[in-house]
Amino acid sequence: MLRRFQAKEAICVKNADYYYVCARFQTFPKHKPTFLCFSHASLAHEFMSEDDLFRAAQRGKVDTTIQLLQQLLQEDAPGIVFVLAMEVAIWNDHGDIVREIARLAGHMRANCVRHLMTAARRDSPAAVRALIQCGTHATGSNIFMSKALRQAAQNGNAATTALLMKFVTSNVDRTSALVMAAASGGERVVRTLIRGRVDVNATELNGGRALHYAAHKGATRVVKQLIWCKAHVHTPTYSALGIAMNREHAATAAVLRRFGASLSIAPDVE
Repeated sequence: MLRRFQAKEAICVKNADYYYVCARFQTFPKHKPTFLCFSHASLAHEFMSEDDLFRAAQRGKVDTTIQLLQQLLQEDAPGIVFVLAMEVAIWNDHGDIVREIARLAGHMRANCVRHLMTAARRDSPAAVRALIQCGTHATGSNIFMSKALRQAAQNGNAATTALLMKFVTSNVDRTSALVMAAASGGERVVRTLIRGRVDVNATELNGGRALHYAAHKGATRVVKQLIWCKAHVHTPTYSALGIAMNREHAATAAVLRRFGASLSIAPDVE
């Protein structure tokens, strides 16, 4: 297991009948050290089983993964083993593996929401689809689906955004996703949301619109895209041109001027 994930460091400390293995993995960015607990008598055997499980999850070998999952469940392996196997499958976007882990390891359903967020950030549409089929969308109503949509939009993941949009019907949540995509300069995600009939002129509670956030970011291509999709350059709340000029985004300000934007705040003009 440690070799598979290229662990930087591993510390084994004997405590009664158990070994606590701490590994800092390079595979998962900003991953906190994970503590795994194994019986002293079966330490080597379980290491082999888990190493094989992670390897199978990474390579997408469904039959092998099912066999190893059943074996580890019979041996009452620690829950963290299945959590890590799920993360490996998500990172490699193996939806079949994700589905089988969630199905066989029943206690994993409690963590499906967290894994859904990971899949949305990672842009793993197959994993997202598998988690939704496992009933994640029924857990916590639409709250977690909306959060996952925002995660995908913020990280510029167009494929995952398109999938999650089908399960988010709230105009407020869709507008929030569009604003996040514009703020991060995600041109493909913005296009996906607009094709999904998200209103480009929808306003957040603070009065901001997608065009304002794109101007603040200096995302010139997104600004052009929004304007071509009928985003209003004149708004009653903020001046997109003023925002771009204050942030010293000359190219973005030039585009806004070309489309008739001004520093004054005025009612919407199409």
